[in-house]
Amino acid sequence: MKSKILHLITSLKVGGTEKYVEDIVSSDKEKFQHTVAYIKEFGKTGERVKESGVEVVCLSSIFKIIKYIKKYSPDILHTHLYRANILGRIAGKLTATTVVSSCRSTDTWRKWYHKTANMVTVRFCKMIIANSRKVKELLVKKEKVPPEKIKVSYIGISGEWFKESTVKGRGGNTIGFVGRMHNEKGADLIPLFAEKINALSGKRIDIKIAGGGELEEYLQKHLPANAHLVGWKAAKELIRFYDSIDLLFLLSRMESIPRVIIEAGARRRPAIAPDLGGISEIIKDGQNGFLYPPGDITAAAKKTVEYFKEPYPAVPENIYKTVSQFTVEKTVKETLRIYESLIKFD
Repeated sequence: MKSKILHLITSLKVGGTEKYVEDIVSSDKEKFQHTVAYIKEFGKTGERVKESGVEVVCLSSIFKIIKYIKKYSPDILHTHLYRANILGRIAGKLTATTVVSSCRSTDTWRKWYHKTANMVTVRFCKMIIANSRKVKELLVKKEKVPPEKIKVSYIGISGEWFKESTVKGRGGNTIGFVGRMHNEKGADLIPLFAEKINALSGKRIDIKIAGGGELEEYLQKHLPANAHLVGWKAAKELIRFYDSIDLLFLLSRMESIPRVIIEAGARRRPAIAPDLGGISEIIKDGQNGFLYPPGDITAAAKKTVEYFKEPYPAVPENIYKTVSQFTVEKTVKETLRIYESLIKFD
């Protein structure tokens, strides 16, 4: 008989956590039966998961979550993102269901009452999966989670990303951004960053922006002539996007382990990023990418311009070697191993 796993996630939009869920539910269907429940938004990831044959349901309140758990009787309830973590843990406690929670962000936006809710409900989990050592460290220090209750499992990407990956010639002059156009990702800072790039650089540096979201209209109005919005890119289109740039840039205000750094690295494209969350667990400044103090857009622009002036011949190959260990197969195997241990010994 298949073990039943119910995934509860806040939304099924486009993002690293959503992609992680998509990867997990598409694995080992002979041993596990996955169902995905979302609280707020269906989104593009929801469409792909549903098209793959996995049941997707909307559970918009704690009462609906509890009712569905009683009906479905999952062996494990796996929760993802803050709201789903809190509601799912409470529902798990009330229905005597084994709960696993994924914590995949440092969530610096949290107020005291968010942290209190997390500290109270975390005791209802059997296991927490953190996607970086930094997330584990913060959970232990700030939210008093016992370290033995936390497993670190980094995100991974498929082997397709590494195929025919080559270093672009050093004559290039294009940088790129990939992500949601939201303040959390620093999308509102792109115009200022572009202006500083233009002021510091002696040659034109083209800026390509892939993604979408609430700040898209703002960016259309405020971007300089050398910056272009190219919309959402998926699968092979996104691979081609990375291949077309020389350097990825991130302006995020909060992060853990950004999937885009791993994706770009698999295409031998280094990244410049703020020293936030677990980013330094991947990027070693000046060796396989570049770090700058969070919020310091001038420093980010200076390092970007420097990359096109100074020879960094080893950086693209170094980031490729670093991210080659971040495979989806490894991530899935680690997650399924946690399921098996809890089902077996519960």
